[in-house]
Amino acid sequence: GGEDGPIGGSGLVEIPAVVRLASTVETASYTVSARDLDLPPGAHVAVSASPEGTLQNGADKIVFANVLAGETLQATGDTLTGVIQVDGSPSNVGSYTGTVQFAIRIVRGDG
Repeated sequence: GGEDGPIGGSGLVEIPAVVRLASTVETASYTVSARDLDLPPGAHVAVSASPEGTLQNGADKIVFANVLAGETLQATGDTLTGVIQVDGSPSNVGSYTGTVQFAIRIVRGDG
């Protein structure tokens, strides 16, 4: 649509702060969920996530892929499932950490 300006609406999009991969697996799932959504008619919440990243433990790095199935939350209780898949095996024993970035925005019904 051609209208700019505030859309209005409120709600909460929950994204887990930590996604744990067991040392014996290469993939882990997580859930993004909508709570208390109160959006104008026709509007929805669009969620996107970075498709890849790096896990690090000291100097050792492992690349991972991130796939978020879908991008639209329209009502309280709606969920999106994400899957993180590690490519390769760690060299170091211990915990690896990395970051997935998410973009969340309310989209007008006509845009």
